[in-house]
Amino acid sequence: AGLAGLFLDIGTNYLPADLEPKDNDYRNAGAQIWQQHVMLGYRALQNDDTLPQSVIDACLQHHERLDGGGFPHGIAGEDIGEMGRMAAICDCFDFLLTATNEDCALDPAQAIRKMQTMAGAFDPDILRKFIEAVGLYPIGSFVQLRSKKLALVIDEDKNHNDKPVVQAFYCTEEHRQIKPFRIELAKAADT
Repeated sequence: AGLAGLFLDIGTNYLPADLEPKDNDYRNAGAQIWQQHVMLGYRALQNDDTLPQSVIDACLQHHERLDGGGFPHGIAGEDIGEMGRMAAICDCFDFLLTATNEDCALDPAQAIRKMQTMAGAFDPDILRKFIEAVGLYPIGSFVQLRSKKLALVIDEDKNHNDKPVVQAFYCTEEHRQIKPFRIELAKAADT
C-alpha cells in the first residue's frame, strides 16, 4: 500500500511539458489533460516487472468511484480492487489538504468531513478505518473551541472520534495565553 501511494500520480511526469498549466499544477490544465495521468502512469508501471500487480492496479484505479462515476474506466464496487479503493481515499485526502487555483487547502478535519459527504465515492468500511487511523482531529492539530480557546489535540477518544482530548493554551477573546489545561471533549459540558 505504501509503495502504491508513492506511485499514484507518477503519470503526471508523462503529461505534455509544454502545456505550462496555471501554477504549474496539471489539475488546472482541464479534465481531459489531467485524467490522462492515470493511464500514462499505469502504462509506465507495467514496464517494471518487479512491482506487484496490486500496486499497478491501485495506480490505475485511484480515481475510480464506488458508484462507477470515476475514471479512467468507470468501474464500480468490488470491480475496484481493495488497494484501489484504499488509494482513492488517500489520494482524495491528500488533494483536499492541498490548495489549488480554485480551492483553498482544507485542514484534516474539514477534509474528512467533506469526504464523508461524497456519497458513492468511497468504500464506507475502508473510509471508516482510514478515519480511525488518521483521526478526525489528528494529534498535533489545533482547534478553536466554542469557548474561544485555542487548543492542541493531544489524544483521540476511541468512543467519540469527533471529540478528541485537547490541551487548551490560549484565549482568543482576551488575546492572551492561559495556563494550559487538559479537556476531554466527550466529557466536557460547554467548551
